[in-house]
Amino acid sequence: GEWDELGYPRSPAGEGAMGLLADTTRLVGEMKAAWWFIENPYGPLRHFTAMTGFNRGYPSRNRITIDHADYGEGPSFLTDVWTNAFWWQPRKEAVSRIARRPADDEVQAIPPASRRLPAPAIAEMFDQLDGYLRSRAAGNEFTAPNLDS
Repeated sequence: GEWDELGYPRSPAGEGAMGLLADTTRLVGEMKAAWWFIENPYGPLRHFTAMTGFNRGYPSRNRITIDHADYGEGPSFLTDVWTNAFWWQPRKEAVSRIARRPADDEVQAIPPASRRLPAPAIAEMFDQLDGYLRSRAAGNEFTAPNLDS
């Protein structure tokens, strides 16, 4: 793999990935983005020191793991999504019930284009953002979607 047991890069690719993460988090801060999402295939990133603050949980930052198959996008493939969008509640069946971490060769076997966040998940995010903004504009208290129905 690209990482040692402590989450430090062992290769130029790993170093490049950490640089990309640093640039991404820097840009989120500099842009003062109201809402942001960072996605990454399920893997060691969730355990890195750099992500500690992002794993705090509701309401300011949370990590949700979704399964692409539950959005109708090919085989089962897990993706971590870090966000400050407290109003985003992925469909109930898509929140992963992780039994084990996929092996590196299983992740590598999935074509890179299939590793992106599923389009229905992105549409769901925009739909829920619209609901949140409409609720706020109407002066109503926001209520997260009921995922149990």
